Amino acid sequence: MNWDNWQNWLQIDDKTTELYEKSGNINKINIPEKYLSLWKEISMPVQKQKALNYNLSKEETEKCFEQLSKRPYYLVSLAENFGVKNIAEVGTAEGLQYFSFAEYVSNTAGHVWSCDLRDVRNKACTERYKDVTTFCLGDSSKLSSILNEKIDLFYIDGSHEQNAVLTDIANLKSVQ
Repeated sequence: MNWDNWQNWLQIDDKTTELYEKSGNINKINIPEKYLSLWKEISMPVQKQKALNYNLSKEETEKCFEQLSKRPYYLVSLAENFGVKNIAEVGTAEGLQYFSFAEYVSNTAGHVWSCDLRDVRNKACTERYKDVTTFCLGDSSKLSSILNEKIDLFYIDGSHEQNAVLTDIANLKSVQ
């Protein structure tokens, strides 16, 4: 694919045109303070360490942080624009996207389910969003076994092994 023409590619049919028009450009998104605060609370400490590990300058670090902090709310804005209520996520880690989705669904009567092979979620956020989240220690197969709701949005950020994403999709197919 020629990514120089990505905007044209996003307009090849009605659904992708609607997605592009509703989601906009991530570089132009304005992050509400509550989502920026979540990023700072959950992800910033990890990202600071990564910046140190790679010897990034202060300017490089700030530029990276500006871009990294946009992703969670950008994905929330997609959910919001399409009226999503129930979200399933694979690969929670510290929980940045999980808790960003939880913040969103706390105002929609929705719910977020997620799984990971380790439970390293932010403890304060785990408590704060306990009424709108369900965490499953395990993989997408185990998550699928506990889901009993129709899922409107899937976010897969799991393993980087070959075919892992396809396996997660297959495991969650029954709740799509």
